Amino acid sequence: MIPRAAALLAAASAEAEAQGMVRVSRLARAAVAVTGPAATDVDLLGQATFRREGDVWLLRFGGSEARVRSTKGMADLAVLLARPGTEVHVAELVGASGALGTTGSSDAVLDTTAITAYRRRLHELTDEEDDADLAGDAARSTRAREEREAIVDHLATGLGLGGVPRSTPDWVERARKAVRRRIDAALQRIEAEHPTAGRHLRRSVNTGAFCSYDPAEPVRWET
Repeated sequence: MIPRAAALLAAASAEAEAQGMVRVSRLARAAVAVTGPAATDVDLLGQATFRREGDVWLLRFGGSEARVRSTKGMADLAVLLARPGTEVHVAELVGASGALGTTGSSDAVLDTTAITAYRRRLHELTDEEDDADLAGDAARSTRAREEREAIVDHLATGLGLGGVPRSTPDWVERARKAVRRRIDAALQRIEAEHPTAGRHLRRSVNTGAFCSYDPAEPVRWET
């Protein structure tokens, strides 16, 4: 297939998927498949990228790109895009952003569900740091270590004597509302700068006590 034609079909597939026209999206993908070599999701949708560059996030999707100012909601989306189909507890998202609770980390209060999510993430980060060290990837190792140390600090703040959580009935609800608001704000920014990607993410990102990125058609993101 002529590269230009393939690119146009790829963009049409991405736009149709973002609009919820799953059948049209699949037909566009099929046109690429039958007239040229098999393509990956990245090939079909263009270079799918969601990567921080200083004070902005670089977003490539459907053959075009945009840069969106960095916010906590953008960081939340990056976590979800890196783990498609996986439910992420809001405790992990607010911890990764360095803002537990609504009154600041010094007043943070954890419940049992949040503690479990944090500790699971600590194990993941330990493995990631070890893998990065073995691969000689100093930057990745540093990122994993810094996130791990931040979570440890938050756990220490939120636990009372004997490791018992200082509980409040509405902690998860407050975290859920905070994450929903900042993800929604981030999606509005993306929709303004990159409408196609904004529509796709609006349809594919779910928020609640557990958040996830679960697209109708698989997309591979570079984060």
